[in-house]
Amino acid sequence: MKFLVFKTKKMLKKVILYEFEKFKLKVLFLNTCLPLEIRQKAYLQLQFLNIKFRKVRVQYRCILTNNVRFVIKFFKLSRFRLKVQFYKNYLVGLKKKSF
Repeated sequence: MKFLVFKTKKMLKKVILYEFEKFKLKVLFLNTCLPLEIRQKAYLQLQFLNIKFRKVRVQYRCILTNNVRFVIKFFKLSRFRLKVQFYKNYLVGLKKKSF
């Protein structure tokens, strides 16, 4: 199970790296003051960036169960574990109608 946690952390680091690269290419592509050739190169590089490392592809995991489904990012808990923690009064400030 620890392997999956490390895999997720590694993926997040790569996502941050690729997002920065994507931002730089977008700025070059959208800058109308630059020559057309440079803008076209930036556009082509933007199209062929690695699809694996996008924000959408990152799967957040529950801290307690390592489950990928129904994870609430703010708490890093799955929906079921969030309810259990709530009923045991471990989470302060939540009300039943919050979730």
